[in-house]
Amino acid sequence: MFLGRYEIKEKIDQTSNSVIYLAHDAEEDRPVCVKVNRHDSPIAKSAMEAAKILKTLSHDHICKIYDFGMEDGAFYTIMEYIPGTNLEKILKEKGVFSEKEVVEVGKQMLCVLTYLHSLSQPVIYRDMKPANIIKGEDGMYHLVDFDIARQYSAAKKEDTTLLGSRGYAAPEQKKKTQTDPRADQWGVGMTMHALITGKRPYEPPYEMYPAIHFNPSVSPALSKIIEKATSIDPADRFGSVDEFFNRLKSFKEDERAERKKKKVRSGIVTLAVTAALIIAAVIIIKVYTNSLESEGYEVSFGIFDSFIERIKQIGASLIWGD
Repeated sequence: MFLGRYEIKEKIDQTSNSVIYLAHDAEEDRPVCVKVNRHDSPIAKSAMEAAKILKTLSHDHICKIYDFGMEDGAFYTIMEYIPGTNLEKILKEKGVFSEKEVVEVGKQMLCVLTYLHSLSQPVIYRDMKPANIIKGEDGMYHLVDFDIARQYSAAKKEDTTLLGSRGYAAPEQKKKTQTDPRADQWGVGMTMHALITGKRPYEPPYEMYPAIHFNPSVSPALSKIIEKATSIDPADRFGSVDEFFNRLKSFKEDERAERKKKKVRSGIVTLAVTAALIIAAVIIIKVYTNSLESEGYEVSFGIFDSFIERIKQIGASLIWGD
């Protein structure tokens, strides 16, 4: 019995820094997760600060924090238990996600980030990756593990600690600068990229290629959105996570509009070529008939002549717009 209240049932996850157990809260009669960080963990201090922040937050897609503290020299967190599976495990077991699923993951995570970034003192999550997103039994996606989240302060010049998961952490998280909300765009973009291609950023070829390079079935519009979110220079990303969300929300409509434009342009070209061929045919016929007439033959096309003139007018109109 942990803390005389939580009956440990089983170990459900373990990382290099912590162990997570499924437990039963005897006082509240509910299942909970007990997360215990190693006392010498490099993120123990950050996890403690993050827990203080997280306990004050409330969002449908954020794992709730019930309690936290120190026990036997180790930092622990009592969290909401969310029945489900993390996306990294689903990716390993079932392979790449569909475009529809990836867009939905992106939109739900961007909703969470919009909430975090709009707080009076914005919270930067900094650790977005498939392993930290749980698909619940209700089909909703939930963000967990806020151990390296931090509050953003414009007055600070650099982050307190340089932390983040390889590849999923924005490049600026490795520098002596302060990460701002744009760093979370990178995390969402890289997560979407991994889910739709099956290529993790920490695996060969260790270079960033557009999603469509690895998975040709990805629509060009979605591939470009992911590419923009994962621009090396934060200034080249979206202006905000709201803008990122809106692009995901409307990219199908934008794609249909672009296809329609291409179809119209293709139709105009086809008409112009057809008109040019008709005019060429008319000219050849006229040259031939003139040749016959000059040799004394009497050629009369009657109504066909007026038809040819009309075709010429239509062709000229299609080409020159007259």
